[in-house]
Amino acid sequence: GAQHTATPYDRALLAIPSLWFRSLQTVLVPVNIGLENLPAWLATTAPVERSLFAVVAVVLVAATALLALRRRVLEVLGLAWWLGVLAPPSLTLATGGYWPGLNRWIYVALPGLLLALGPVLDRRLRRSVLFTGAAVLGLALAYESQQAIKVWQSDEALLGHMIASYPGDWYAYYMLARYRQTQGDGESAVRILREGRRACG
Repeated sequence: GAQHTATPYDRALLAIPSLWFRSLQTVLVPVNIGLENLPAWLATTAPVERSLFAVVAVVLVAATALLALRRRVLEVLGLAWWLGVLAPPSLTLATGGYWPGLNRWIYVALPGLLLALGPVLDRRLRRSVLFTGAAVLGLALAYESQQAIKVWQSDEALLGHMIASYPGDWYAYYMLARYRQTQGDGESAVRILREGRRACG
């Protein structure tokens, strides 16, 4: 018979479990959180790893269905929100596209995860523990926000921070070079692009 050629949608369906798994890891264990490099990571994952991600995805979907049967509305809405919001970027990632704000996309999905876990934590933990944890989290987020203000003060500071945070990310070099070009500093723009070429191989 005719050989089936994978379409972008086929590749997206294969990428969705990996994205769900990596996003959950990013939230629960914030190590190596540069999700902008996810296309390269997807390309290097072994078949057994993708099979594991698929199993995790099936468990999450099955858990959502089970909670729906039990009429646990908040948990169902939360999981559906988390899984649904993270699905669209998979099409871009699966086709080798670039999604520079993918880590911020997790922020959009995060309320869903919190909504799903909230009732579980409320039943398992004491209220004092929950309130203390929420206070610590709030203070940590406030501190991080205060630090981020320095980064967002100007385009120059923001793009420089992108290069410092992701030295192997060509997009950061390109954007800084483009900014320098708009400021009339073509020589600096060329130098930055050359640095990006060396850094990104």
